[in-house]
Amino acid sequence: MDSIDRNIVAQLGLESGLTSEELGARVGLSPSAAHRRVKALEQHGMILGYRARLSRAAR
Repeated sequence: MDSIDRNIVAQLGLESGLTSEELGARVGLSPSAAHRRVKALEQHGMILGYRARLSRAAR
């Protein structure tokens, strides 16, 4: 895991619903490179999943 991967994880920790385009722009990669990196992080068990946080009104 290099500094770009750590930055990707940090960005997804702040906002897990980022598109590959948005994530790539934030970490300095093309959308396709960001997507490949995220998939590799998922496959290596560094990203375990995503979840939605709902307001009380939505429950």
